[in-house]
Amino acid sequence: MTSISPQTTIDLYARAGVNYYLTESDLEGADDTTGNARVGFDLTHRFSERLRFSSRNFIAYEMEPEYSYGISNQRGIDPYTYWSTDNSIGYRWTERVASYTGLAFTGYSGDSAGSDRDSWSAYHQMRYQLTPRTVLTGQYRYTVWGGDASESTNHYITGGFEHRLSATSILVASAGVQLRDVDGGESSSSPYLEAAVSSQ
Repeated sequence: MTSISPQTTIDLYARAGVNYYLTESDLEGADDTTGNARVGFDLTHRFSERLRFSSRNFIAYEMEPEYSYGISNQRGIDPYTYWSTDNSIGYRWTERVASYTGLAFTGYSGDSAGSDRDSWSAYHQMRYQLTPRTVLTGQYRYTVWGGDASESTNHYITGGFEHRLSATSILVASAGVQLRDVDGGESSSSPYLEAAVSSQ
């Protein structure tokens, strides 16, 4: 369901499904069939032509989630309850320069030992309108992971772009470095890359 007014856009959605695995898992206790469901609520409110507030929220019951996008990238034993909220303020400084500053929280819990985790992130992104279809981005994100597994503090410094492929599709890509400090472990740095194509 979508509600659109001159200042506010609201999206409310729900989905349900079933996963059936054609091959047996090597993991003891894994079922061939599992259900999954997700409910989400997104809100964008424009205070003015320059200032806007965005909020993206969902809660899901699904197999082992991919931590950024909530999709299963490996086969687990039990489904998890997975939730996320991402809230940001966007401001257009000039015709070409804008920024987003936000705060995000995620968490998931399952029946397996050591499976409960949560995180919070604070981020700031600068945006430059290179062409009518392409935006250059630079971002810093500070993320703290906690829970039953090892706790860590992460700094992400990335640069990238968003390119509108059509009226309904967009390509988003960024690359940079992740600086990770694990409680009771060793600090490390790693290359960081993400890319996605979204179509409405």
